[in-house]
Amino acid sequence: MKTVEEADRMQGKEKRLRTLPKAEAEAMLAQFPALAHVRENGDSGMARLAISVFDHWLRSSHEWPLLDCSHGPERIARDRKWQAHWQALFDASEVYTVRPRGRWPHKQRLQLKQYRDRAFFLQQCRFNPLLAPRQLVLLPEFDCIYCESWDDTNVAFFHSRDKVQKLVDLAQACGLHCLSFVD
Repeated sequence: MKTVEEADRMQGKEKRLRTLPKAEAEAMLAQFPALAHVRENGDSGMARLAISVFDHWLRSSHEWPLLDCSHGPERIARDRKWQAHWQALFDASEVYTVRPRGRWPHKQRLQLKQYRDRAFFLQQCRFNPLLAPRQLVLLPEFDCIYCESWDDTNVAFFHSRDKVQKLVDLAQACGLHCLSFVD
């Protein structure tokens, strides 16, 4: 007997997101035990670094206008870099995301899904000034939880700097910069 996924694929209807089987999801949750905490608070106890369009942290008030970029040629240039970066990530590794299911907070559980469709993934990653950052992906090959953030800067939570270096290299190849957090 064929699974629903196999039947859909045979009909040419590959799903955009594949729900992970229970054993695979449990293994990934074991790899990323801080996932729920990162998703809720943006903090985890894991090492972290920022991937940004900026080559330095914007600390002085005269640089703050650089953060306000929602349209125009600068926005187009930033969007091209981010889209190239997201595309490079999708091409380099399997990309997973998390979706909440159930009533928050008591019955909510996290359901892990794998992106199967590149165009759908890139659509989900597009910048929208009217929405809060919404992309959170798991990159098990890089041992990394990667979160879209505000101000054209994303945050990578990781265990091993050696494994996450490939993500940094992909970002730099797209014209983005790696910034270290000072805790």
